[in-house]
Amino acid sequence: MVYSDAPCCQGSGGLQLGKNFREKGNFFVLLLGYLYVAFWRSEGRSLLQIIVIKNVMRKIIIFCFLVLFVGCEKEPFLTVTPSTVDFTAGGGKQTFSISCNNDWSAVLSGNSFLSLSATQGVEGVVDVALTASENKDVKDRSATVTVSSAGLSKTIEIEQAGAAPSISLDKANVQIAVEV
Repeated sequence: MVYSDAPCCQGSGGLQLGKNFREKGNFFVLLLGYLYVAFWRSEGRSLLQIIVIKNVMRKIIIFCFLVLFVGCEKEPFLTVTPSTVDFTAGGGKQTFSISCNNDWSAVLSGNSFLSLSATQGVEGVVDVALTASENKDVKDRSATVTVSSAGLSKTIEIEQAGAAPSISLDKANVQIAVEV
């Protein structure tokens, strides 16, 4: 029997006997209690039946302790979408999604024209807002956001278009902005 909607299974594609599973150790306590009542009691049983039942119970107890105390740890995963974000020269706000099963952190690198709504979080799925200020320069600018979780990392490439070249004429002053 597989419980695919259990918290220890979400996002991993299969049963993982990790921390969440060990916290539900009451199942094993109930199982052992039931087995004791059903099989351990020796009323009306032959000596051979009692020996076989005790050996089976020992194996079940050892298995339960192994699952409870050793268990398998969940394999870390990290998904970040989209992998590229483009802004117009006017700036604005866009979001990207982080999905992982461990705590995460996000780090901006490059120009400081960007800000993030969150730079760290816990396991699960979260949308993070990315805000870009207006680009008044004619040059395009770029930056990256690196999201890390449990030794894994994903990078988002951010590009922002430069302002359109303009010519401004004044009787006393002539200004020309051109891309170099």
